[in-house]
Amino acid sequence: MGPSAILVIGGKGGDLFVYDAIKKRASKLSTRRLRIFDGNHPHMTYPYTGGTRYSIVFFDHVNRNVTTPSVKAQLKRLGFNVKKQNSPTPSRRIPQMKRLNEAVAAMRKFDPVLYKTYMKRNRNLPRILKQIRAKLYKGLR
Repeated sequence: MGPSAILVIGGKGGDLFVYDAIKKRASKLSTRRLRIFDGNHPHMTYPYTGGTRYSIVFFDHVNRNVTTPSVKAQLKRLGFNVKKQNSPTPSRRIPQMKRLNEAVAAMRKFDPVLYKTYMKRNRNLPRILKQIRAKLYKGLR
């Protein structure tokens, strides 16, 4: 991931929680207008109600450099700005598990209700994270 943009149409609620891993700061963004953020930062939507909801999301993928020349040419013809990415965004230099752990801790302080919803939705998350860590550490040995 990289630069991302989101716009939501319909429903009530559903704002965006974003944890900036560089600035160590959590924020809540209204998605009722176009919002641009770094998709490498941990993020999630707040609960929403009120029927049908459409989310329009644009993002820049880190593997864009491996796109074939013919696909790049087609994207340019369609009006996309296709540039070569030289280095990862600063947030990608922070290990993903560290970003996630910091985001969950920040969420707990920033919005306890969202934290409870998140933990309820992800009851098995602590066990899953433990398994992932075990596999990662096993692979490093």
